[in-house]
Amino acid sequence: VRVVAFPFDIKAMFTELDKQEVMRAARFVLTENPGWKSPSQRLGKVGFYPVGAFISSLDGKWNVRIGKGLRQRKHELFIPFRVVLDIIEFDLRESLMTCGKYIVTQCFGIPMGSFLSALLAGLTVSVAEHKFYSNLPPSVATRVDGLRYADDGLVLVVEWDGVESAASIFQRFVDGCYPPPLELEVEQHTGMFHFLECTVYLGVKSAWALHRLKNWEEWTRSGRLKYRVWTGKGSWSASARGTLIGTLVR
Repeated sequence: VRVVAFPFDIKAMFTELDKQEVMRAARFVLTENPGWKSPSQRLGKVGFYPVGAFISSLDGKWNVRIGKGLRQRKHELFIPFRVVLDIIEFDLRESLMTCGKYIVTQCFGIPMGSFLSALLAGLTVSVAEHKFYSNLPPSVATRVDGLRYADDGLVLVVEWDGVESAASIFQRFVDGCYPPPLELEVEQHTGMFHFLECTVYLGVKSAWALHRLKNWEEWTRSGRLKYRVWTGKGSWSASARGTLIGTLVR
């Protein structure tokens, strides 16, 4: 048993994202959110989807409440998700900038200079990672985990004799995770390497990370990866709240 690591960098993540992919990711989080389905919906019966959120800003701090059966409080404003999607679509479509005495439209990629763009880029690749992981066979999914900070990522795969190789599984990730035209710059490690602010040590049956300012942290246990980063999205509520706040501030 051994752990193989594949650090990667998403090339031109903030400049080459397809606008339609961004809109699909936003719709997934705000209107197709699987975590918001009630048990009756999962069984194919009639259920309830939140159609908006209650948002307020007190003392410079934003607060967002999403869920069914909520009542509007004083100082709260109800924002339908369709309005948020309309704002995002407008922001992507009407990307204007000055070039000397001319006003030009940015035709490719998400708007440069908009703080909402970084949020939408992260949202888009997060949804892609979620869908990729959700479609892996259970026997493979228990051996795979992923970490990403902005456009720097890391895939860890546990392998042993008689199972699909780590390189083969990672190639699935390279070929099918992120939407085109995004491309990856990839490395492969089986010993020690640096990733962000950590030094990662890969052993025979375990992987350890030493943070420059923190203690050791073990990533594996009994041949299975301990942390399910890609499945930790839950109901995507944090991503939805961030999208709502970022959109309204924009």
